[in-house]
Amino acid sequence: MAVENIESALSFYRDILGLTPGAPEESDGARIVSLPFGDFSVELLEPVIPDSPIAKFLARRGPGIHHVCYRVA
Repeated sequence: MAVENIESALSFYRDILGLTPGAPEESDGARIVSLPFGDFSVELLEPVIPDSPIAKFLARRGPGIHHVCYRVA
């Protein structure tokens, strides 16, 4: 999920849904927090560089689903 501010978004996932966020990581100009949700995870992506792919996505489309990944054998 592309978000403008991870701390604001975490309040929903942590306080309402009761999920425990993992440690923040940085990659490709974004801060990433993973939230285990049953058999899958939701990742929150916040831009840390103004021209990062996440920042450009947010400027074009606003917060929301950025991508979906599947793990296969």
